[in-house]
Amino acid sequence: MINTNLENVLLTVNEVAKTLKTNSNTVYDLINRGELKGLKLGRIKIPYFELERFLRDNLGKEVI
Repeated sequence: MINTNLENVLLTVNEVAKTLKTNSNTVYDLINRGELKGLKLGRIKIPYFELERFLRDNLGKEVI
């Protein structure tokens, strides 16, 4: 049985960019500045819980 708990989901940079309605370069910038944490697993993956944290911490702020 596959566990589909969102906390265990890893998102690609493109998936995060689509969620944030921005482009992949902006997501890479956020990662490089340390505002969004990613894992280097071949390509960079962002845990779903990290995207949730980023959104919660930056709600109402201008980030980019």
